[in-house]
Amino acid sequence: MIPLLLFVPVAAAVVAALVPARFRAAVGVVAVVASGSVVMALWPAVVDTGVVRTELAGWIPPLGIALQADGASVAMLALAHVVFLAAFVMGSAEPRLIGADSFWPLALFAMAAISGVFVAADLFTIYVLLELLTLAAVALVALGGARARAAALRYLFVAVTGSLFYLLAVALVYGQAGTLDLALAAGRVDDGPVTAAVLALALVGMGAKMALFPLHSWLPVAHPAAPAAVSALLSALVIKASLFVLWRMFAAIGPETALGPVLANTAAAAGAAGILWGGFMALRRDRLKTVIAYSTVAQVGYLVLMPLLGFYASLIAIIGGGLLCWWQLEIPPVTYIARLREVVPITDLYVGLIKAPVFGAVIAVAGCFQGMQVEGDAEQVGTRTTAAVVQAIFLVIVIDAFFAVFFERIGWI
Repeated sequence: MIPLLLFVPVAAAVVAALVPARFRAAVGVVAVVASGSVVMALWPAVVDTGVVRTELAGWIPPLGIALQADGASVAMLALAHVVFLAAFVMGSAEPRLIGADSFWPLALFAMAAISGVFVAADLFTIYVLLELLTLAAVALVALGGARARAAALRYLFVAVTGSLFYLLAVALVYGQAGTLDLALAAGRVDDGPVTAAVLALALVGMGAKMALFPLHSWLPVAHPAAPAAVSALLSALVIKASLFVLWRMFAAIGPETALGPVLANTAAAAGAAGILWGGFMALRRDRLKTVIAYSTVAQVGYLVLMPLLGFYASLIAIIGGGLLCWWQLEIPPVTYIARLREVVPITDLYVGLIKAPVFGAVIAVAGCFQGMQVEGDAEQVGTRTTAAVVQAIFLVIVIDAFFAVFFERIGWI
């Protein structure tokens, strides 16, 4: 079932390139609905088993290529298909938003690459899919016309440079672990400079591709130059694929080296700087697409920073609980820590780290949505701010309820 996530959009892209232009929008919408149906079919299987894994042609790693879907993969796939569906529907209704009819096969190739990145289990397959995504995304940016070509070339240069850094990381992993399967490699690498170099190279490479400060200079140029539908896909999905790869590598290989926390804090510092710089530059711009471009730089910072903030929040909660037990219940810290390790599973940490970026994204979306509705005077700002707070609180409560059901079904709580 998982290979259909790649086969359906690729086949649709070929069909869209061959059929007359008036049928391409219909092909795109049908393809995203069909691929989304595969995602929905995967969801109960992931809930029941935790991980759904497929070895292509029956060859298991390290010889074969594996695709796997877990909770994070399915969640990202579902969000990606919602964005693609919205972009395709709007593009079919307003052709001026897509720039040219070649948008449809290129966007479908990008959808195949993004879906593949979310389910790829080995590092080299991820590299190939990221390159396919880069080529499709650069061509999509170039649909903005003559003024977009320079922006597309800059994006291509930065993305290829980022791919080079990532490919060096892949080579180091293979040289040390003898496999490119991420799960197998995580158990074979050791705590040494090579493992630290792998994470550092991945951070630089993926940071360039996802516009992490200070490697973001291509995004404020490419975003305004691209057609509106392409800008939406660029901000919402293209850069998130690289972010997802970075999350995967740090989660799998980061604990194997003592420098993992140092590099994670470095990424967090870059994210914090990106939040400040992106917000500051957005305030200085008067063109909407440029404002959104710099806002995207800030949002990338939030997404990089959010897992670390979630970890720190969990740590502070543990320390606070220990102090309260010591003060009110006279439970010594040594006993508290011992009992904590017995009754609190590691999956509680995973739950917190997964919830943090989702809730952060919900709050950001609610704030941006209400902020874009401001008209007139300062009273409107106050009214929309109150509405954003109420909406964010409501959505967080509702989504937390869904999370509770999901994590209970997979046995994490």
